[in-house]
Amino acid sequence: MPKQELHTQEIRFHLAKEDFWRLQLHAYARKRAKQIRALVFYGAMVVIGTLALHSIFLLVAGIAFAILLFAFAYLSMWLNASKSAQALQNRGEHIITISPEGIHQKNDQTDGTTKWKAVKAVDDDAHDLYLQLDNPGRVYIAIIIPKRAFTNAAAIETFVATIQSYRQAAQEQTTK
Repeated sequence: MPKQELHTQEIRFHLAKEDFWRLQLHAYARKRAKQIRALVFYGAMVVIGTLALHSIFLLVAGIAFAILLFAFAYLSMWLNASKSAQALQNRGEHIITISPEGIHQKNDQTDGTTKWKAVKAVDDDAHDLYLQLDNPGRVYIAIIIPKRAFTNAAAIETFVATIQSYRQAAQEQTTK
């Protein structure tokens, strides 16, 4: 791959509640394998309990409980997205500038730079880009960049390619 000249790019946008909802769903989907294993284990326990106790009530109660757990999880995610959106309404327009130094974020309440070595992955969905940040805990932390902030798909591709170039340059510099 030929070496690209690294340059600064800036985008501006306002975040909406839907952006945070999609972030919640994206973070939830990243744990899908663990959740499927837990669901299979739970289902097996309900079936074994039903067979051992010869009680259809246990099966119905187990299914109802699983449905309630999923409903509670989605309600919690929706409320979290709502709270995040309300808090960020006070921040106004977001300005993201990417440069060889890192990702500079500026709005009415924040003005700071995240170094490239803190960016662990670049994910996306149909509506947003997610710059996943290093986090030693279990919480998924990402910088959300709505794709609507770009003029077209080519601009998104260029932006992501530039980010990947910066990340690669930062990794090469770290290993030297």
